[in-house]
Amino acid sequence: MKKALFLVVILVLSLTVTSYAAPAIGVIYSGDINGVSVKATQGLIRPQVVGRILMNKDTTDINVGVRALYSFGKVGEVDRYVGAGVGYSSKSYRNQFNDTDDKSSSYNGQILVGVEFPLAYKQLTTPFSLSVEALLQARKQSDGDLEVKNHIGIGIHYPF
Repeated sequence: MKKALFLVVILVLSLTVTSYAAPAIGVIYSGDINGVSVKATQGLIRPQVVGRILMNKDTTDINVGVRALYSFGKVGEVDRYVGAGVGYSSKSYRNQFNDTDDKSSSYNGQILVGVEFPLAYKQLTTPFSLSVEALLQARKQSDGDLEVKNHIGIGIHYPF
């Protein structure tokens, strides 16, 4: 519980920082850190907060993470960046076979390189931007070994 509270404090602080730096809101799928995203669109170092909570009758799935993106600047309309992030995932579900509650959790970290560009086609422009990332991720399950994998991430954001 202390770890979850610590992550919530980090998320709130990151949102405060992001609110001063031209925020964008959207969705992102980037390995284990995925969900609704709020990030800064200006500055050299851009904080990003990502999270989701999915609940139904038998399952609760929580995923929260923070990332810091270091911008290399724009070339034309393409913004290039590298970054690092940490996250926490928890899933609890009702096991129908033996009528018990099962729970699993994991901590993860990632390093990434990415590009972000505006969505446009010929004369049609939109305020949305698309980001594509290549990342290396390490995940430690609460009851397992360390896993290291690579992923391709994608996200779409609307800047304010």
